[in-house]
Amino acid sequence: MIIKRIYMENLFSHRKTEISFDRGLTAIVGPNGAGKSSIIEAIFLALFDSGSQMSHEILRTGRSKRGIVRIGANGALIILEFEVGGKLYRVRREYDADGGSLLHTLSEVIGDSERVLARGVSDVTKYISKILGAEDPRIFTSTIFSRQDMLSQILEMPPSERKSKILSLLGLKDLEEARDLARETANKAERILGELSSYEANLKRLREALVKDREERQRLASVLEAEVRKVSELETRRDEIASRLGVLERILEISREIETLERAERDVKDLENEIREVDTRLGLLKSVGLDLEAVRKLSTAYRSSYECIKREEQLRKKIKFYEESIDRIRLEIYSESIRRDLEDLGIDPGLHPDGILAKLEGLIDVMARRLGEIRGLLDMYRKLYEIKPEGNKCPFCGRDLDLDTLSHISEKHKLEIDRLEDEEKRVRSSIEKAKAARSRIETGLRELKNHLEKLEESLRELEEVEKCANNGREICVSLANKLRNIGYQRSLDAECQELLEGIEGEVRRLIERREVLEKRLRDARSLYDSSKLDSLRREIEEIIKSNQWLRENTSYSALKASLERERDKIQGEIEALRTRIGVIRGNIEMLDKSIREREQEIASIEEKIRKKPSIENALKILRVLEKKILGGEGLIAQMLTQMVIKALEEEVNRSLETFSREFTVEIESDFNINIKTGSRGTLSINSLSGGERTMLAIAFRIALAKILLGRLPSIMILDEPTQNLDVENKSRLFDMIKEIAGSLDQVIVVTHDEEIIEKADKIIRVAIENGVSRVYT
Repeated sequence: MIIKRIYMENLFSHRKTEISFDRGLTAIVGPNGAGKSSIIEAIFLALFDSGSQMSHEILRTGRSKRGIVRIGANGALIILEFEVGGKLYRVRREYDADGGSLLHTLSEVIGDSERVLARGVSDVTKYISKILGAEDPRIFTSTIFSRQDMLSQILEMPPSERKSKILSLLGLKDLEEARDLARETANKAERILGELSSYEANLKRLREALVKDREERQRLASVLEAEVRKVSELETRRDEIASRLGVLERILEISREIETLERAERDVKDLENEIREVDTRLGLLKSVGLDLEAVRKLSTAYRSSYECIKREEQLRKKIKFYEESIDRIRLEIYSESIRRDLEDLGIDPGLHPDGILAKLEGLIDVMARRLGEIRGLLDMYRKLYEIKPEGNKCPFCGRDLDLDTLSHISEKHKLEIDRLEDEEKRVRSSIEKAKAARSRIETGLRELKNHLEKLEESLRELEEVEKCANNGREICVSLANKLRNIGYQRSLDAECQELLEGIEGEVRRLIERREVLEKRLRDARSLYDSSKLDSLRREIEEIIKSNQWLRENTSYSALKASLERERDKIQGEIEALRTRIGVIRGNIEMLDKSIREREQEIASIEEKIRKKPSIENALKILRVLEKKILGGEGLIAQMLTQMVIKALEEEVNRSLETFSREFTVEIESDFNINIKTGSRGTLSINSLSGGERTMLAIAFRIALAKILLGRLPSIMILDEPTQNLDVENKSRLFDMIKEIAGSLDQVIVVTHDEEIIEKADKIIRVAIENGVSRVYT
């Protein structure tokens, strides 16, 4: 990857800044606060903007992009061009005044044209990560791209955090997901085994039920004989019951009248309470201005605005269609075939379409005149060729000529005719090509003008419709607030029209309910008669005195029902006994059917249970994968950790050897880093000087990049790598950076130290003037 160019507009302290980058070591130099680091942040933001998921490794403001736009500006723009694998890409990101995302595109630049590859914040970032060969942007910000104060971050982490970060970059999450999948599958297998256990219990129950069915079938055969003896005993009891039922009928009739009068008394009280509750609810709705008339007015107003909301959606779809059509037409006007035809005709395809049409018109006119001249000459030479000489005399001047001269003149005319016919074909072909190109461009321009007019018309209409639609939205917000204020219990997430209709329906139902309750209250009051109630109670007392058997019973309905059931039962048994044999036979047939079904069900369960051993074996394997092989602490993760430690240690020490450092590193299994020296033995990182720590951080980042990307990186960006270093260590660090630049395609360093100037291949100076960053190359 090579950074080629960046353009920043209203970004941080930059108003309009454009910088071109070359291969080799580029130094961005200037005093603190001049806006140097803003250039690096702009590069990171253009490559790795992930919307709300931004990290401090990419942008100083982290997730919030509010501070990236220059104060007082309406928005910001970044255009970054970079090269990967011989292809040039251009990413464009636009932001509003608050740092919110507007237009984001990624294109491949092919000559003077662009081919759009992705649109939208996340899609552009994903496509760039794919081009760079790593889907996680943290791979780059943790290795070859370093923001200010983050160069040594990975060295300063506790070993546990360092281990977690490196393994997460290597895709440890995939092992966790695989373990979760194994656990989920094992749990499913356990559920199946549980179901099989329930099948086993069910199998036992079915077998027991089968035995009982067979025993029941045998029992029914002996029941029939005993039933005949019951008939005479039952008839005597039936007649005794009939006389008592007559007395109970009168008592119950009186009790029903008493119950009706008492119910009417209760109904009056209940209806009065219910009317008060309805009045309370209607009053609550009315207190926030939601009486029936007000709700109907709101519904009418919202229905009018609702049409505007629908029209607004339709207009936005039309506008999108026209904009896409305009882009398509413009691409068609400048299509490759038209460009080739124009180049064949000697016309620059980069001219404005009107200029191209003018050129085509002039060319067609010139070629048409030339075609007329050619046809005139052809006509003349054909006539000359057809003239036959008389004897040896020239047919034009009459002089005597020899045969060779006459033959030469005739042959010359024939050659000129052939040449003119060839030229006529070429000119006619060029005219047709020019006319075809003119027709296609004119058609495209007419269609483009038509779509532009329709787009403008739709935009004007959208502006008017939005005002109407906003009125409807205000109605919805006001309605929701009113309903919350009165503790409305129904969901407020429904469509506004649906909510209005629901409120209107509720108010209407409450009003209708009150009218119904008023009518019922009048009816209940008309049924209540206290004097009649006293008379009926006295009559019941007289009946009980004359029938001693009633005094032991408190529930006449239950007694009557009991006697009726007994009477009906007796009558039913008498009638049933005559057909009992048929019923018993039917029961036997049902038992036979039940026996067959249970036998089939038992066979089916036994077939399922036979699969249990294979499922148990699979469960054991899945649990081994879950607990020992997969996951962050599993065997695979442990092997991966050892491999990474070994590779990282080798690559870091190789880089330290390249930089002529007199120490090496040893990385322990918990990712603790030890410093190995010949004379002083094993030391901690804290024993290194500031310069040595910075050099080790760079070596660590290069090594980690090679492991994560599978190759030596082509670029490195360092923001203020000399912070907290003395003069000697700064010089040594710049020497090392120069060495790195010799092995990488591009190194970009941001620094306020002037010592780097003599080592850099290109110097970019940044200064702050009247609060605006200025760039000088």
